[in-house]
Amino acid sequence: MKFNDTFSAYIRLTTEPKYNNGPYQLTLDRGTNRKRFDQDEVVIDNLYVDINKPFDLPVSLRIGRQDFLGPEFYGEGFLIYDGTPGDGTRTFYFNAVRARIFIAKGHSVDVVYMSLPTADIYLPSIHPAYYDKHPRGYI
Repeated sequence: MKFNDTFSAYIRLTTEPKYNNGPYQLTLDRGTNRKRFDQDEVVIDNLYVDINKPFDLPVSLRIGRQDFLGPEFYGEGFLIYDGTPGDGTRTFYFNAVRARIFIAKGHSVDVVYMSLPTADIYLPSIHPAYYDKHPRGYI
């Protein structure tokens, strides 16, 4: 949603209900209590605001949960690709703040801060598939 030339916001919800097999199989109680299969789980895949050149400063900000894929891709994915490994194609997001500093016409520098906690403490799932009794909430 674009509010004006300076402010916009974006949200993307996703779900990918499935059982995980192999080394990433998620279970409770040391593997004896399998998680239930909830088809109504919803994950906030992207939720960010863009602030473009506030006060005519040569900087643009993106603050929130965001992907670094597509036009925002840094390189070919060798160093930065998937902020949520182990969940397949479900999500790729990073909780991040990106500042793009425009230094000359056609040239810019990006400064990025990322926070990737083991458990999702910022935007937990809606109707999560299970609760793992992690002290910080759902994973």
